[in-house]
Amino acid sequence: MSRKFKIILTISVVLNVLLLGLSGGMIYQKNQWKRPTMEAAGLSPEARNIVARNFQGARKDMKSNFARSKKARRDVIALLKKDKLDEKRYDRAVAALKKTQGQMIERKMEMLKQLSRDLPPEERSKISEGFIRPHGPHKGGERKSKTP
Repeated sequence: MSRKFKIILTISVVLNVLLLGLSGGMIYQKNQWKRPTMEAAGLSPEARNIVARNFQGARKDMKSNFARSKKARRDVIALLKKDKLDEKRYDRAVAALKKTQGQMIERKMEMLKQLSRDLPPEERSKISEGFIRPHGPHKGGERKSKTP
């Protein structure tokens, strides 16, 4: 093969890989789920201020809870990856994970209760769905049971 052909082939391969990476990244970013903002929820400026203050107050608690939850998840995963499962350590790790996740849910519900005291009913109804179902309402309505 000639030297010119090798250079052209190399440049072509590099550009094709770059193009594939760019298009893959654009597709991923376009389809990535984006959490709705308070403005998109239709909250009034006063309600947004109340919600923001409430979240700022809970930020420190939630940060430490997120760190503990992340560590507990990693511990469980590490135990599951070992050749032999140590059931006692696994049970303790799962209990720690459940505890931290339970604390996070309790804090979240306490925040919702505080917001419910501070917000008028119409504003409260706008944010309640996002707190209980953070990914939005289910499509297709209620789920039907499979039993006749």
